[in-house]
Amino acid sequence: MRKTNLISAKNNSYYFDGVFSVGVYIKNQQAILIDSGISKDVAKELDKTLSHAGIHVAAIINTHCHGDHCGGNNFFQQKYPHLKIFCTEAERPFVEDPLMGPIGLCNGAAAYEEIQKCKPITPQQGSKVTDTITPYQDQTITICGEPFEIITLPGHTRGMIGVKTPDNVLYCSDAIFGEETFRKHRILYYTFIGQALGSLKKLKSLLPSTDAVIIYHGGTSPTVATLIDDHEKRILDTKNMVLSMVQEAPCSLEEITSKVMRIHSIPDSLVAYALTKTPLQAYIAELEHEKLIKIRVTEGTCRAHIS
Repeated sequence: MRKTNLISAKNNSYYFDGVFSVGVYIKNQQAILIDSGISKDVAKELDKTLSHAGIHVAAIINTHCHGDHCGGNNFFQQKYPHLKIFCTEAERPFVEDPLMGPIGLCNGAAAYEEIQKCKPITPQQGSKVTDTITPYQDQTITICGEPFEIITLPGHTRGMIGVKTPDNVLYCSDAIFGEETFRKHRILYYTFIGQALGSLKKLKSLLPSTDAVIIYHGGTSPTVATLIDDHEKRILDTKNMVLSMVQEAPCSLEEITSKVMRIHSIPDSLVAYALTKTPLQAYIAELEHEKLIKIRVTEGTCRAHIS
């Protein structure tokens, strides 16, 4: 396992420079984590780093439900019985039940085994959310006597949030991805396209009043504003690509997914297929919402048609 190092963002705000940039705010030898890593092993490594400095974990704020963000919850909850775990109401069922994520990727039905075993999709063990962040709106919550700004950033998931610490450091979760992840994944995983674009605009508006931004998949970046622009362009380009396919001929989601996977040389695996098909369905739903296409079922096949 890659050794994790605690990197200072500003004052009491840090992040780990492992594969995932788990956030940590330290005050009075207590740590409030912003997400918890992908697995028990990663959580143990993070905890070891903190414990060596005499710091114990008091709370976790889960920005959303994906396994690479809450996969360490169970370990920390078992080790620290009084641990607080915070997340939004929309994300809570998925954090608590490891099967919810894979079921969602399999159209609400029993999930394929390969999908169930994919750690980035689902936590391998559930955890109990002790504090639900509700209503889903920008607000300030107090944890261990410290104020944390909760910033709604839907799009990647329906109830995702960003977190700004008292040091004015913004942990933006998966609203954007670091340069390496952005280059690797041609179809970015957004499940609500209109909301994702809105969150990008919101994130950019926050930059002038924020001292540092931490990206979960990428840590810090000297060009966050440019990266946001790149994400917006990628989303719009993908939406236009899907629309162009439908303009050529009515297409089913399966046909669009197949074409996109071939165009971008996405490998033939169930996980890659699911992580491509799901956002493409979101693009189709967005195009329908904008009244650019209509969805019709003919002879047992559901296809997108030009309005």
